[in-house]
Amino acid sequence: MLVAVAFLLLLHLWGLRIFGFGVIDYQRFGDVGSWAQGIGTVAAVAVAFRQIKQQEAARLDDIARQDRRERTQVFCWMSFLDDDSQGQLGWYLCFNNLTPLPINAWTLTVRERGTGKQVGKLDVTHLDPIAPGFSRIRTRIPVHALTEPVCELDFVDLAGECWRRSSLGPLAYIPEVTIHGQVAGRSEAVRFEAD
Repeated sequence: MLVAVAFLLLLHLWGLRIFGFGVIDYQRFGDVGSWAQGIGTVAAVAVAFRQIKQQEAARLDDIARQDRRERTQVFCWMSFLDDDSQGQLGWYLCFNNLTPLPINAWTLTVRERGTGKQVGKLDVTHLDPIAPGFSRIRTRIPVHALTEPVCELDFVDLAGECWRRSSLGPLAYIPEVTIHGQVAGRSEAVRFEAD
């Protein structure tokens, strides 16, 4: 629509009138087919540029999503082992860190699924950073204290963004991770709002 209006205005500026009197000098301005072809070419180039921009934005979005997925592949759950070779029955905390580096800032809240009651809270000051790969740590939570534990792992990823992953599966973006009241990490969006 905009191209058609511009075309009509340009015709009028060059002294060409679509309706009314006037003689068109085809040697000077070309025939109508050449004009239509030119307009079509300009429109095709504009559409191609727009598609290129859309594809580039989609590609960058895919790269950002893949990067975020690679940085947040940290999982935590509780398991009960009753056949320990050392004869120690109990709840074990299991981590599976699929990122290439350890997670240095994290807190973990253990709740009972049915009641939502908090049973325990751990953080990096009680245990080591979460190393890449699978690890299992025996907890001091009493055997009969839990029936269906749910773990909520708050952690700071490699890019400094803060996340919460529940052992039930979902990953959520959170503003900050605190350890004993101290801010261990603050998400980028929150940093900009605070400044």
